[in-house]
Amino acid sequence: MDPASAIVLYDGTCGMCSRGTARLRRIVPPEIAFVDFNQPGALDPYPALDPETCARRMHVVRSDGAVLGGFDALIWLLGAGPRRRWIRRVGGLPIVRHVGELAYRVVAANRHRWSGSTPTSCRRP
Repeated sequence: MDPASAIVLYDGTCGMCSRGTARLRRIVPPEIAFVDFNQPGALDPYPALDPETCARRMHVVRSDGAVLGGFDALIWLLGAGPRRRWIRRVGGLPIVRHVGELAYRVVAANRHRWSGSTPTSCRRP
């Protein structure tokens, strides 16, 4: 899967999300774009996604139209690039995927409490 036009939708009002996104930007191919879903019009091209859904987990919209969320989106991003494709294979193993998704849910549900919001917002989902 060529990441040419993949879009990452993240919560820019979340301190943990913003810091995590900054780290991801440094390791993923530059063709992958990061968009704060809270920005006006950010979700317009993606009618299947709404603010409530995006507030619960990060999403990747791949160039083939597939939408990945949560742990699956994170593994897809971490595995982007020719030397890191093994991450997708390991992350796709049933036990890794199950435990990873549970961990992702716990972190996502507590992210504002653990890391705070960004200076521009104190909104908590």
